[in-house]
Amino acid sequence: MDTKLKEKINKLIEIEDENSNSLRKALSTIKNLLVRELLGSIAYDSEKHAYMYKSILAYLEGQTTALNEQEFQELKDVIDKHIKIETEMIKSIEELLEKEKIDVKIGFILRYILQDEYRHHRLLKGLIEAIVKKEVITEEDWWNMTWKDALFHGTPGG
Repeated sequence: MDTKLKEKINKLIEIEDENSNSLRKALSTIKNLLVRELLGSIAYDSEKHAYMYKSILAYLEGQTTALNEQEFQELKDVIDKHIKIETEMIKSIEELLEKEKIDVKIGFILRYILQDEYRHHRLLKGLIEAIVKKEVITEEDWWNMTWKDALFHGTPGG
């Protein structure tokens, strides 16, 4: 494995962990519940990103193992269930945005959550397809599952 790549990914993990910890520390002094909860969600996202980077390292270091049939079925069942939940969440948020008279601030937050739900849905569907096919997932496959339909393709503003 490329040592420089590993070092860069470890640095990204460190940055995300520091960012998450810094935000969580600041939360205790913020009295505005809306701001506190939104910053808490960003702290959680930074923590989530660190886990995703760790999964990349595990893959690059060959720490991933093949699933046996029982694990495969259990994982498939869990992902299928979660896909159904994500589908319902997407429908619910879309309905709120379409049918309810919503404050612009609430609409902004709902659209942000909706984009997350779309990304989760695509990632889970892509993962289940890869598991069912039992094929190796390429970097391009991951990129497409995560960002293909996103408005800004993961850049600021999206």
